[in-house]
Amino acid sequence: MKYAWIKAQQNQHAFNVNGMCEMLGVMRSGYYAWKNNPQSTRDKEDIRLGELIKKSFYEGRHTYGRKRIQDDLKDWGEKVSKRRIGKLMAKLGLWCKTRKKFKATTNSKHNEKISPNILN
Repeated sequence: MKYAWIKAQQNQHAFNVNGMCEMLGVMRSGYYAWKNNPQSTRDKEDIRLGELIKKSFYEGRHTYGRKRIQDDLKDWGEKVSKRRIGKLMAKLGLWCKTRKKFKATTNSKHNEKISPNILN
């Protein structure tokens, strides 16, 4: 975040890089390393996997969790852990719908009077 602000200010020619780095408490070499290589290979891989996860999630009608998505990715030739899939799903804001178990609400085992059937 600090590096992005420095880059924006440098584009406006407001301040010099050395002064901004000193003011924000970051190293100048760190800023230039970030500027020359803004995305790591892990970030690029996460973006690519994120698209595959979204595809599986939406094809599963929002019901696929990390286990089913892992199975889909395995079918597509990707080897990814459930933990990484879970982290990427959280980062993308994907939450699967959970099925609610059927709960019987009628209690037929009671000693109270049963109303007569007036419809038939």
